[in-house]
Amino acid sequence: MKRICFFLLFCLIAATIFSCNKSEKERKQAAVFLNQNQREKKEVLENIAKLTKEIAKKEHEDLYAERGSQYIKLWRYFDALEDFKRAIYLDPVNLIAIKKIAAIYFDFGDDVNALKYYGRMFRTLNFSMKFVNNDEIHKEMEKDAEFAKSRIGVLERIIAKREKEKDLTASYLRKQGNLRAEVENGKGVMLCPDGGLYIPKVLNLKAYLTDLFLSA
Repeated sequence: MKRICFFLLFCLIAATIFSCNKSEKERKQAAVFLNQNQREKKEVLENIAKLTKEIAKKEHEDLYAERGSQYIKLWRYFDALEDFKRAIYLDPVNLIAIKKIAAIYFDFGDDVNALKYYGRMFRTLNFSMKFVNNDEIHKEMEKDAEFAKSRIGVLERIIAKREKEKDLTASYLRKQGNLRAEVENGKGVMLCPDGGLYIPKVLNLKAYLTDLFLSA
């Protein structure tokens, strides 16, 4: 029994020492990681300041595209969007800016704008490939065009499904109403923009809803 107790005590002490060493190691790793992040952030901010000075001297689409890429590293996506849009204003076929705008909108769930810019990316690539003689660059552009086409398909399905569900919901909620002089009237409830329901004031709400949804 004494041997067992001694062995358990030894294991407990060893585990405590190992845990302390592990925690100390993790703290050192975290400190190194934070220092690296601070250095990278400082470098990005310096790059942005340098690009801003160059833009002030002379606007150029490549400068805006590069500054937009730097803003992404800081998660400043709205600033990045502004720069990328300025880049394609100066150069309508700037593929880097078009591609990154589409990716930002896609990641943020703005399907309509993502579809718009992936469509623009696909059209721009198909146009630009006509003037490219380098086989390797041409293959890369073909890959990007296929990627844009696949994203367009996904987004079109998502938007179509959403519109169909919206139409079905509106039809169900207003099936008891009718039109008179282009104005909806009669019994019905309305789906509000914020997702809530508008139900008219009635004396007997339960009877009203029962009649609305069960007697159609």
